[in-house]
Amino acid sequence: MVAIWDEILRINVAIWVMLWAFVVVLFNTILIFDEKRKHYWLVMIVISAAFILVYSVKVQNQQDAYNKDRLNFEKQLTSKNAEIAQISRELAEKSDEIADLTRENLFISTGGDSFCFVVFLFLVGAPNTPDLAVAHSGKYPLQNVEIIITDYEALMSANPDIPKGRSQARAATVIDMEKIEANRTYLKLGTLSPGSITRVKPAWPLPDRDEITYSIILRTLFQSFYQHLKLRRVKGKWQRAFRVHKYGPKENLIVLLEKVPKGFPVDQSGKVNWKYYSE
Repeated sequence: MVAIWDEILRINVAIWVMLWAFVVVLFNTILIFDEKRKHYWLVMIVISAAFILVYSVKVQNQQDAYNKDRLNFEKQLTSKNAEIAQISRELAEKSDEIADLTRENLFISTGGDSFCFVVFLFLVGAPNTPDLAVAHSGKYPLQNVEIIITDYEALMSANPDIPKGRSQARAATVIDMEKIEANRTYLKLGTLSPGSITRVKPAWPLPDRDEITYSIILRTLFQSFYQHLKLRRVKGKWQRAFRVHKYGPKENLIVLLEKVPKGFPVDQSGKVNWKYYSE
C-alpha cells in the first residue's frame, strides 16, 4: 500500500512538471520571435521554479501527513493485534479450565482411577469371625458398588469336574452355574467416599480350614476390579495377602495393589502364586 501511494505521488509530480515545462517552452518559443519581450523568458523561468517549489512542498506535506497517518495506523494495528493475542490466550486458558472441569466431573461420575478392595477386620476374641469391610483407594468416589465373593476351595470341592485352565475351557452348563452361584455371596454397598473403609458385613464366618482363597469381583456402573484374597493360618493366626487388578483396553492385566505380609507362605521362587490353578 505504501509503495503504491509513493508511486502515485511521483507520477503526479512528473505530470505537473512536464505540463508546466511544456507551457514554459511554448511560451518562450513565442517570445523568441517577439524582440520586444525577449526578457520575459527569465520571468517565466522564475515563476516556473517557484511553482515547482510550491508544488513540491505541497506534495512533501501530503507525504508527511500520509506517513504520520500510516504510523498511527500501524501503532493502532499493533495495539489491536496485542489485544487479540491477549484475548486468544485468555480464551485458551478458559478452554483448558473448561476441559479440566469437564474431565473432573466425568471422573467424579465414573470413579476415575479410584478402586476398592475387601479387607477383613479381626477383632479380639473372635479369631474366626472377622468383620468384612471394603476400603476405598483414590481421589474420586465410587458409585453403586457391588461385590461378588466366591469361596474358591469350596467351589472346586463342589465342582471337581469343572475344567481348569484355558486349554480345557468350555462353556459352563446350567448345573455348573447353579453350583457356582451356590458358592457366591452378593453384597451391595452404594457409594464409597474417597479414603473410606466401610464395614459391610459383621462377623463373617471363615471356613474351618487352614487355607482359604476368595475370588472377589468389585463392580461399579462404569468399572470392574478383581481381587485375589488369600488367608493362611500360620501358628494359629491368620495371615492375609491379596492382589487387586483390572483389565486395560486390550484386556491386559493391570495390577492396582498387592500386599504380602512378612511371614506369609510363598512358593519355591519366594513369591505368592496368584494363579487359581495351573495352566
